[in-house]
Amino acid sequence: MAERERSEEHDDVASTSTPSGFEGRATEFFHVGITVSDVDRSIDFYHKVLGLEVEGRSVIDTDNVRTLVGVPFTELVCVFLALPGGGSLELLQYCGVKSGTISAPPSHAGSGHLCLWVEGLDAILARARARGGVTISAVPVPSTRYPGAKVVYLRDPDDFMLELIELHRESI
Repeated sequence: MAERERSEEHDDVASTSTPSGFEGRATEFFHVGITVSDVDRSIDFYHKVLGLEVEGRSVIDTDNVRTLVGVPFTELVCVFLALPGGGSLELLQYCGVKSGTISAPPSHAGSGHLCLWVEGLDAILARARARGGVTISAVPVPSTRYPGAKVVYLRDPDDFMLELIELHRESI
């Protein structure tokens, strides 16, 4: 059986118009946050592997943020890295509380990934592996959606999943 990517139409979600009486909506992308075990190691990974630049770093020690996230941390180290195309990647290190790493396959509900267009995928993968990154497939695979594109799933040192796609923009 030939592999293919399926696209299903759903009348109830396919409409781009806002329903009558609908109040409130998302207006733009701001950031995606991931919890890390060592923020400095993660900065090193995301900067030296993907070239992301640090936008800001802060240490948070406020009750309103403890209430917001529901975690009684002593300190929360927060670093924002600029994402190409807009928005930020927020790295969060919770200090003073028990933590662990969640490593689930992408088929598990609640798992997620960050997808980035990249240039120089082979060089990126070499740098990632040297800094604790692990690919799911041994080599990038051909994209079923973008002819000529190469795609790989990569876990960062804390097992957060990244999807990296290298293609010529003309293929989009």
